[in-house]
Amino acid sequence: MDNIFQFLFTIFVIFIISFLFKLFTRFQKLKKYLGSVEVLSDTKFSPFVLKKKKRLTNNYFQYSLATSPNKNGLVTTTLDQKVCDPICELLFSDSLTKKKKLSTIIQPGRHITLQMKINQKYASRTYCPVIVKENQMDLVIQTIDNGKISTSLEDLELESVVHLKGATGNFSPENTTNFIVNGYGICCVLRVLQNSKDKKLRLMYQNDARTYLFNSQLEQLEKNNQLQIQRYYHSSRGSNDNNFNEAKEEEIDFEWGKISKQNLFDFLIYKKEKNVRFAIAGDPSFKKRIYSKLMELGIDTNLIYRF
Repeated sequence: MDNIFQFLFTIFVIFIISFLFKLFTRFQKLKKYLGSVEVLSDTKFSPFVLKKKKRLTNNYFQYSLATSPNKNGLVTTTLDQKVCDPICELLFSDSLTKKKKLSTIIQPGRHITLQMKINQKYASRTYCPVIVKENQMDLVIQTIDNGKISTSLEDLELESVVHLKGATGNFSPENTTNFIVNGYGICCVLRVLQNSKDKKLRLMYQNDARTYLFNSQLEQLEKNNQLQIQRYYHSSRGSNDNNFNEAKEEEIDFEWGKISKQNLFDFLIYKKEKNVRFAIAGDPSFKKRIYSKLMELGIDTNLIYRF
């Protein structure tokens, strides 16, 4: 009888020691995590949870990413390693929430870097958030054929973890009143336009699709007399483009073709203002072409910012 009791007691002690060791290990990992990772650092990647996913157009999606742990209480230091279970989350919930607000870190015009582990390799891309709240940001990303990040994000399940770092960039809204963008470039300047309430801005927006991103938000800025917009529709298919013909039937207000040197001169009226800054956002070829046109108009290169 004594031998049986001694055997059971030994098993119990081993179980307790094993449990305490496991808890201590998790404690140390979480403590290291909390001490080394800010809510969003410009040097280290921090975990964010995918909370919402919304299709805006055929190939544009809006992703809502939050700093809080997901519904499983998971916090990660890599893309596939658990360091916190519900017990740890309960013990350290205060520490997890005492972090600097995202809205104070990501100023309008700044961008962040998103990292994912794809096929055992890390891939990263840079994006400008279109919405930034206390502990959540929204990214609008175009899904591109064979695009590693964009296609993986489109397939990602809610409550999955991705990693972000930032914010970076040296854009200054001071004296910047002229914005020239195409396609995705509107995402880079949207928050700048929405936060510049003390002056009226001008936006030239060229697109090759019938749907202009954030059109309702831009129209509201127009109604508030904060923004003057000229839209341009360009397509290599010309009058054979169904999107263009449908847009004409709906009487969408835009001009046909690429933004030209004459368009820039007529709409921006740059000679009537001194030291006015210009911001260009969009795909590389668009930015290069507009930059060249502004230089031809005699704009000082120090007054031109390219996202």
